[in-house]
Amino acid sequence: MYKRQNIGNTSIDNIEAAKLLNLSVQPNPFKDFTIFSFDNPQQQAFSLIITDLQGRELRTYTNITSNSVRIDKKELAAGAYLYTLSNQEISVSGKIVVE
Repeated sequence: MYKRQNIGNTSIDNIEAAKLLNLSVQPNPFKDFTIFSFDNPQQQAFSLIITDLQGRELRTYTNITSNSVRIDKKELAAGAYLYTLSNQEISVSGKIVVE
């Protein structure tokens, strides 16, 4: 799941983008909730999109200007999901698992 991303005019891979944001998704897998934490010192607006493995959008969180987002289990059934955290400059994708 390594995708090339662009930040400004520079192409970077998904791992590098996650490192730039200092992205952490803990716990993962999760039973009750998980928290997406990332660096956002300038309080830029991010969006978080969660899809099923077929790519259907299930949840969309927009205008996230803090440095974390909490996802509760009650929002998703047990299973594996894909996420994309992005703003106008950077995008990071990965997988979360709900137990």
